[in-house]
Amino acid sequence: MKSMSPAYYQLLFDQSPVSIWVEDFSKIVEYVSRLQAEKITDIRAFFMTYPDKFVDCISLLRVVDVNQATLNMYKAKSTGELLENIERVFTKESAACLMESVVALSEGKRHFAGNGVNYDLDGNKLTIRISWNIPGDGDVDYSNIIVAIQDITEMVNIRNESEGREALFRCIFEQSSEGMMLVSKAGKVFLVNEAFSGLTGLNASEIVDREVWDIFSDFSQLITLETPAKLTKEYFLNTFARLDGGDSSYEYSYLDNKHKLHAHKMNIVRIKTNQDDLFALITTDMTAVYRSEAITHILHRISHQVNVQSSLDELFRTIHEALGRLIDVKNIYIALYDSKSNLITFPYLVDEMNEDGSPVEADHEISLTAQIISEAQPLLLDEEAIKRRVNSNKFFGAVCKNFLGVPLILSKQVIGALVVQSYSRGDLYDEEDRSLLESVSEQIAFALHKKQSDENIMTMIQAIEQAGEGIIIFSPEGYISYVNAVFEKTTGYRRIELIDKPVEYLPFDPNSKSDMSQSWLRVRSSQPWRGKIDLIRKDGTKITLDMVVKPVIDHDNRLSSIVASCKDVTYEIMREEQLKRTQRLEAIGRLTGGIAHDFNNVLSAIIGYTELASDEMVPGSESANYLQEVLKSSNRAKEMIAHLLSFSRQEESKTEIIELVDHVKESVRFLKSYLPKSIKIKENYLADKSTVVAVSGQIHQIIINFGTNAMHAIKHDNGLINIQVEQVSFSSKDMLAFPELEQCHYLLISVTDNGTGIDESLMDHIFDPYFTTKSANEGTGLGLSIVHSIVSSHHGAIRVSSRIGEGTTFKVYLPLYLADTWYPSNPEHIEDADVSGTENIMFIDDEPMLVNVFRQGLMRLGYQVEGFADPRKAQEYFSKNYHKVDLLVTDTTMPYMNGVDLAEWMLEIKPNLPIILCTGFTTLVSSEEARRKGIRDFIMKPYKIKDLAGTIRNLLDGDKK
Repeated sequence: MKSMSPAYYQLLFDQSPVSIWVEDFSKIVEYVSRLQAEKITDIRAFFMTYPDKFVDCISLLRVVDVNQATLNMYKAKSTGELLENIERVFTKESAACLMESVVALSEGKRHFAGNGVNYDLDGNKLTIRISWNIPGDGDVDYSNIIVAIQDITEMVNIRNESEGREALFRCIFEQSSEGMMLVSKAGKVFLVNEAFSGLTGLNASEIVDREVWDIFSDFSQLITLETPAKLTKEYFLNTFARLDGGDSSYEYSYLDNKHKLHAHKMNIVRIKTNQDDLFALITTDMTAVYRSEAITHILHRISHQVNVQSSLDELFRTIHEALGRLIDVKNIYIALYDSKSNLITFPYLVDEMNEDGSPVEADHEISLTAQIISEAQPLLLDEEAIKRRVNSNKFFGAVCKNFLGVPLILSKQVIGALVVQSYSRGDLYDEEDRSLLESVSEQIAFALHKKQSDENIMTMIQAIEQAGEGIIIFSPEGYISYVNAVFEKTTGYRRIELIDKPVEYLPFDPNSKSDMSQSWLRVRSSQPWRGKIDLIRKDGTKITLDMVVKPVIDHDNRLSSIVASCKDVTYEIMREEQLKRTQRLEAIGRLTGGIAHDFNNVLSAIIGYTELASDEMVPGSESANYLQEVLKSSNRAKEMIAHLLSFSRQEESKTEIIELVDHVKESVRFLKSYLPKSIKIKENYLADKSTVVAVSGQIHQIIINFGTNAMHAIKHDNGLINIQVEQVSFSSKDMLAFPELEQCHYLLISVTDNGTGIDESLMDHIFDPYFTTKSANEGTGLGLSIVHSIVSSHHGAIRVSSRIGEGTTFKVYLPLYLADTWYPSNPEHIEDADVSGTENIMFIDDEPMLVNVFRQGLMRLGYQVEGFADPRKAQEYFSKNYHKVDLLVTDTTMPYMNGVDLAEWMLEIKPNLPIILCTGFTTLVSSEEARRKGIRDFIMKPYKIKDLAGTIRNLLDGDKK
């Protein structure tokens, strides 16, 4: 190859557009070689440890020559000017690149390239790329090394700007406090930042590659929305479709699982790209703003209530409701501290586990409330802290899992505490909640101070607290200066009608005026008065007020005003009277049951002895007929006792198929026995068939209640009660008037009187419990309510019509029983059966006359009978002769041992012993329970000898089979 002349290379050097330096590295190489000879192997580490050594080394560099491009690049007029200012070109920022160049020389490298920083003589910073090459493979001449320097400042700036923009975007996207998602037009999410995950509690893996509406659907399952969220598929797609620049925003608030308020604002922004459009969903956390607004609202409500609230209880409830918007207040209480008594009271307590609001002493050692008040510091305890206190016996009251309390401080004095707690979560409250309660506590303390400092307002509050409702304030002279709205509503008088009127203007009942005069004299002498007074409302009705009148004494010990508080207790007094009537009715029922028990014993003896006497008579004789009449009367008495037991509700309500007409007739006979002679009863029975499924005793109650009401309604001497039973059938059209009825065929009981009638205004209330227009001695207000209940339970209907001065008609519709086959009953079949026998019977009853009569009666039928009036003697006999006993008949209620216990005792000795339990009235044991205990059968007192013998015969014959 033809070699080039030196002039050619000089031309290339001078005209090259690249900055070229000819440098002498030989001294630097020698310096590095000496270091290596001194066993310094890591030149870079050495120079970094000893930077002054590096300065010494780099100062050995000699610049031999530079080309014109170099002078242009560094703004030098000549090579001399450049070299004289070489320290301005190579600054400390150049050291890193120069050090790497020296390290390359120390490692024997023949080429080097690196980036660094220089400055031109005008002070402009240059980003440069330095490179040198040592050609050939032989010995190196380090005295003339060609170094090329390229100005890459603009290129680096462009690259940095591009990287900076990308980094800025990613930084903004990733580090933004706003939740961001990039979503396709089809709604698919392909990029989401951590802030959005933090706002929603959803992981990025649960979001990317899913439709945005599904994501918000999942999110809504974790929260309780306060405002309705419309973030549906339809909403997003419609928004994406209509956005053509600008954005669309939507706000919603919700409560998290700790009942803390949160709010989000979501902006949807369209991003136009070369390909499909993208949408940025930017979710801004508005929680701080919403909470701030909520706190401001709370403070405003408290401030407002200071002046307008009627009581401290209302103020506390307002605080409770307002705080519920921000934190969980399921369990909250406000405690007040009285420094004089050193007691902490709890005027407001809402707690699911602890309703004990008893005061505690302020120096109570383990009370958390006492600690808050005594230390004047907030107290936040999590579950672990509470467990430690409980384990060390330093906890008082119901044990919770999370506790937060703050003191109520006013003028550096603690006046109480505000506390919330949780029994279900140990992490419900945090420091943010503590700060919230502290800010609210200041307003509460101020509210208390405001109310306590204003004597007139406190007087009003005291009156309201003491009276509960109506309030009147009088001047010392007795003129009305204030009436509250409750008093207006109670009396019917408007405030403008009462203000400035004297106390005598109030419409007290004449009987109460003297009481008010005495109370006025008492109050004027600085003594309070309390009593019940009657007042006539503006509409003319009389009401009873529980009134408290108190003097208000000023600081000079003078009467400044008189406060009267009143509460309408008319309804309470009525309820008390009705309760007393009900209790008297229940007492009568219990007395009826007791009387029935004793009377049944007497009646059993009468029936038994009558049967024995009848057996001695010639059938058909006059004496035999007389005794049959005695038996009929005894049966009538037995039925009356059954009705009394039904009335007292001491018998089970057992439905059966009955002939309604027969039971109505029977009830009418009973009704006639106590109606006054001036009232006549007319009966009319028109039904061919009167079979119903009913409780017979309750049919009796219906007739008796209607008859009794008619008796009270008839105030004249020509009283008439018309009782009629007929069969009725309804068409489909007729049934529209009776929506409660289910079939078409009914029996109609009509009871009509010619009494005073019922006022139309009262018709809607006559079936209400305790409603009555009668005097205290005439009724309880329960009769028609009971009738309505009975008719409803029988799937029937009841209607009433009335005219004032003419009378009232009650109509009861009961379903007619229709069977496929009708079998007439034969109540006398026992009389004709053979009930004799020869078995050994034990008969036990605490009434000796019953033992005697039934022992004789059963022995006449052939039985061997051992009778006992004392169950203890029966035990003694049975323990010795149990093998002889074939059957036991025992009364239920006896001294020393009841019949059930006696039967169980005997069954332990003889397990298969047939036992019949006799009773006239008892709640000792039900028939089902008795049979489970081994008792075979029941027989109700009073009963005939042959009835008992028939039951005995059935049991013994059944065992033989």
